[in-house]
Amino acid sequence: MMLEQIVRESFTGDSIEVEVTVIIEDAYKEFSATPAQEKESVYALVSVGVWHSDTGANVRGTGEANFSRTSADAKDKAFEELYRLNLKNALWAGLKETQAYLAKHPIK
Repeated sequence: MMLEQIVRESFTGDSIEVEVTVIIEDAYKEFSATPAQEKESVYALVSVGVWHSDTGANVRGTGEANFSRTSADAKDKAFEELYRLNLKNALWAGLKETQAYLAKHPIK
């Protein structure tokens, strides 16, 4: 639902009606620890497809995001929030790429 909301918010106003497909190509959380610190890393690669059925126009974009942080005591809830935020950032990047293309080559 979180990703659907981002897509809907990206295509509001006077946008034409399109079908948007989001594929999570790769995404993961990685945790490592030493006696001194804990490290959390997240990664996401997302493909976004925008298709207009009336014209057959098909635009694709990709978004990639990664982030790492260290702490003395990592918490699972915060780690999950970091993962979700990173996934959102990858989706935003993919949508931005498709929208930049559509701004130069509008669907009519």
